[in-house]
Amino acid sequence: IDSSNTTDYVSHIRIINAGSLTGTPTLAFYDPNTGSQVATWTASSVAPGASLDVTVPQIEAAVPALASAKKSGSNQYNVILTNLVGRLQHVLENRLVGVLTDVTAKCDLSAGS
Repeated sequence: IDSSNTTDYVSHIRIINAGSLTGTPTLAFYDPNTGSQVATWTASSVAPGASLDVTVPQIEAAVPALASAKKSGSNQYNVILTNLVGRLQHVLENRLVGVLTDVTAKCDLSAGS
């Protein structure tokens, strides 16, 4: 997932609930170079079969540790989903040409326990 340091390319994280119960997903953000956890963020509840789309700038604004990592020059994070039976998608918004692209296959997005 790209940090908001890449202003023309905004990462959206789509959280998809594939379970049968409403869940409150948590995302753990890791430094891709060191493997160290940078921060966690807890989303609002997601109903069964529903999804939630949130941009990385929105999450960075809500999580001081991510805002700090961004200011320190972090450009990317690896993300793990917990507390929800589901999956993540990484959708990249190219603001230069107004295109959304699903780049999930190129990313380290995992479902944890």
